[in-house]
Amino acid sequence: MTFVKTRLFIDKLQSGAIATIRLAGEEAIQSVPASIRELGHAVLSIQREEDKGSYSTSSIHHLIMQKN
Repeated sequence: MTFVKTRLFIDKLQSGAIATIRLAGEEAIQSVPASIRELGHAVLSIQREEDKGSYSTSSIHHLIMQKN
């Protein structure tokens, strides 16, 4: 389901646009970047979100991509 929402978001972007996508869970972290690349877009970076409080965010990442 995560990639479906991501794909709808990407489709609205203009060519060359850079966007940050927040991913939660190990499966999304593995599959979404691969799917973005398969569509011909660039994955610029994937960074773990910093822990900002009493709950752990270790499986939440920020993916920065550029639409081609």
